[in-house]
Amino acid sequence: MSCVAPFRCLAASTAAVSEETSAESLLKRKFLLPVLGRSATLLQPLLQELALDLELADCVIALDPGLAFGVLQLANVRGNCRTGVAWQLPLALVASGRSALQELLDSAPRLESAADPTVVPQLCELVRNAVVRGCLGHWLARELGRCNPKKAFLAGLLAEVPQMAMLACGGSGRCRPKTLVLLARLLCFDLEQLARDQDVIHDLNKPLAAITQTAELLRQNHAVDGAAAIADLPNGHPWLNLDPNQWRQLADHGSNLARWAGDNLYRLAPWDFMSRLERHKPWA
Repeated sequence: MSCVAPFRCLAASTAAVSEETSAESLLKRKFLLPVLGRSATLLQPLLQELALDLELADCVIALDPGLAFGVLQLANVRGNCRTGVAWQLPLALVASGRSALQELLDSAPRLESAADPTVVPQLCELVRNAVVRGCLGHWLARELGRCNPKKAFLAGLLAEVPQMAMLACGGSGRCRPKTLVLLARLLCFDLEQLARDQDVIHDLNKPLAAITQTAELLRQNHAVDGAAAIADLPNGHPWLNLDPNQWRQLADHGSNLARWAGDNLYRLAPWDFMSRLERHKPWA
């Protein structure tokens, strides 16, 4: 999310992206998730510019878990994870290179035209869930502290990757992205475990895992009841000292944010959506 000040010190809003001559060989080593047609349509002209606008490209990718997963693969496979995992999307764009990014757009299947039309509604719902969870994680991290809001957004967004991979492969358990291990290392918890059992996180002392779990509980309760049930919210995190009234307020605000994110994911342009997310109360 580069529409806020911190990323401007990492990369200019417009920056030349390095050329990558081995894009095809890199992509052959990857698992490509379906990407939204809207994302491809918006990102394609940006890649044609002499200097890629990192802020705009970042916003487009951040609202598409399949595309975000692909871009992070490009950046991290190229570096072989020897100097740490790249998770900031603007830096991942620069590390990937223009040719590899273009090849990714050309190669990745479009979500709306999946080989099995019956899974399209499910994939669309997973994308919406991922973005809502990411928004909730971003907001919780900002409100509660102890966690980078942008990394919390990414954790919420990518927690849907295992299920998306299963649907994209027709439910075959044999088809799994090898880089899930890399992303689990990036996010400090096991993505597949989170996808299998939302109620179990083995290391609750890690704020990023706890934030993501809390975001998912808020999302689920909002989807069922329209407002989070206070009894279902986690407790016992050593870094959370909230009384019941504070939890209730957190739940109410989280429900408002979940509703706003779900309603505006496709109504707003990605850069407008991400800009609104940075507000104290995006739903107001």
